Amino acid sequence: MGKYAIYGAGSLGTVLGAYITKNGGTVELINRNRAHVAALNEKGATITGTVNMTVPVKAITPDEMQGEYDVIFVDPPYQIGLADRALKQIGSHPVLAKNGVVVLECSREETKAEEEGNLILRRRYDYGTVSVLIYVRKDRED
Repeated sequence: MGKYAIYGAGSLGTVLGAYITKNGGTVELINRNRAHVAALNEKGATITGTVNMTVPVKAITPDEMQGEYDVIFVDPPYQIGLADRALKQIGSHPVLAKNGVVVLECSREETKAEEEGNLILRRRYDYGTVSVLIYVRKDRED
């Protein structure tokens, strides 16, 4: 099994990470907010609504990323520049596996770089007002 991360683990990322973990997957939740990260590590991810559950999760800040990830899902809030920050962080550090992918969700209106550090945009999918961008390493072999 590969190494996975959800970068920008706010509400949606935390819920997704809790379900992946609950069902046997291993994922790191990445968030800039140290208090949020500490709370997730101490108390777990509490999901309420149609289900009520608390799942122990692993949360880190971007500067704590170590090793190489096979998949990094980036889901920051739209229109406030966090997607660009995340791409810069990921593209400037050796955290993506050679054949790994970065899946970035953003507003269709946002312009994203074709290249960022060691990343290059491979594909873009537009769905209504949302875009999903796939970045890979420049030295990817396929």
